[in-house]
Amino acid sequence: MCAPCHLVTIHGHPAQAREHGWIVPSHANPATSPIHRFDGRWYLPGDAWRPTTPPEGDTP
Repeated sequence: MCAPCHLVTIHGHPAQAREHGWIVPSHANPATSPIHRFDGRWYLPGDAWRPTTPPEGDTP
């Protein structure tokens, strides 16, 4: 994502970004925080980007 799009999409809409795992709270471990990707699936970040389920209570 280019810098202008990052600023508008991620930092311009922090609540939505948190729901999708695009922003992780400072107390959370990013390696264990699922990310909702452009393909509609949830993944755990890392070398293998393992598919996972959405966090409890989250169904964007």
